[in-house]
Amino acid sequence: MLSLLFLSAADVDHSCSLVYIELGSNRGDSLEDFARWKPDRHVKAALESAMVDWSPSAACVHAFEPNPKWTSTLYDVRQRIRKNVSNVILHTETAVVDDNRTKVQLFLDPSPLSEGTSIAHGKGRQTVFAKAINFHDWLVSKFARKSLPLVIRTDIEGFEYRLLHSLLTSGTASHFPRHTIHIAVEWHRYVKHASIGADKLDAMSVLDSSYKWVRGKNEPLEDSLEKQLHYWMQAAGFRMFY
Repeated sequence: MLSLLFLSAADVDHSCSLVYIELGSNRGDSLEDFARWKPDRHVKAALESAMVDWSPSAACVHAFEPNPKWTSTLYDVRQRIRKNVSNVILHTETAVVDDNRTKVQLFLDPSPLSEGTSIAHGKGRQTVFAKAINFHDWLVSKFARKSLPLVIRTDIEGFEYRLLHSLLTSGTASHFPRHTIHIAVEWHRYVKHASIGADKLDAMSVLDSSYKWVRGKNEPLEDSLEKQLHYWMQAAGFRMFY
């Protein structure tokens, strides 16, 4: 399967005033929504926080999608939207990871839209291997020296827990003192067990059971991990939207 990673375009100095990064572009409908000024609500909030008068035409776009099913489709999308943005670079058949793997196993969702394809879960599914890059290293190497606001939309089917945690432990935000990194995240709570492991989930259960003592109410805290990640990401200098 042809991999369309436009490396030559990545080194061109395009006149953009905003960097928009999509992790998990799937078939590209979110890219087209962005180019039409109609991103999802939480993505729009992140964009407006990063730049009040944001415009697709001012954005350099990077789109990551590991599923080879959508490679040619994304190329078609790129052709349609390139006139509406400053630049668009596709990283097809490529996943972002939290470590130094260069290849990663991708569990394919057999449904027509394949939206559940993931590197975080899917035992028993058909698999393929995709290229993998360390997201922290890529961000720092590409953008740390540029004074541009960054907005990241992440829809990566459960791997967001590990990826966000790695941005914290790597000190990613400290490399961007001039601009805050804005992250619009879609949580996939149903795959927490597969994504973060039993030890962390046990810790979340302990936190949930202590919530009555903290707030005085006997109510479950289903999203305790998200709350912790949100708090620490904000404390580290990120802005979170969901």
